[in-house]
Amino acid sequence: MPRGLTVCVFGAEEWSRSGSRAWLAGMPSTDIAALAMNLNFDSIAGSPNLTALTSGYPAFGGFVQDAAMQAGCRVAVHQSILVSSDHANFAACGVPALRPIAGFDEPGSRLARLLTAADTRDGVPMEELGRATEVAGSILWRVLSAEHSEVAALRLGAEDLDATVAVLAPLPD
Repeated sequence: MPRGLTVCVFGAEEWSRSGSRAWLAGMPSTDIAALAMNLNFDSIAGSPNLTALTSGYPAFGGFVQDAAMQAGCRVAVHQSILVSSDHANFAACGVPALRPIAGFDEPGSRLARLLTAADTRDGVPMEELGRATEVAGSILWRVLSAEHSEVAALRLGAEDLDATVAVLAPLPD
């Protein structure tokens, strides 16, 4: 593979995305610039419909849709940044960031139960979770195996995200 894989599990996500912000703040800028993308597995089940939140990186949508088609799945794209999970911190640091989310803009989806008493394992059909995992795996495989020029092109035309992520609480000292 032309690039490696780093797996991160962040805490404090529900408190202003502090875990990922602290991790990124401790990284040299050259290491951040070398990151091909961020793939945030957060809320991938709750509806059979997946939407790729591509965090203001316009070239990322087609890349993600092509990769999802390799898994036999159609994925909608929402391009504008949503400061709704750890992917926002990566996007703000110049890293193409993706959050595949089930039930996006579907108020009646099972994802509406997230972080409530009705948010239980038995509410997630295993075939739905498996399908979303296949799509995420296909996207991951595509970025791991892509040519450097294709990965570099994902950064083109990105939005300026400073004002958007400025709403997050400052990191503690």
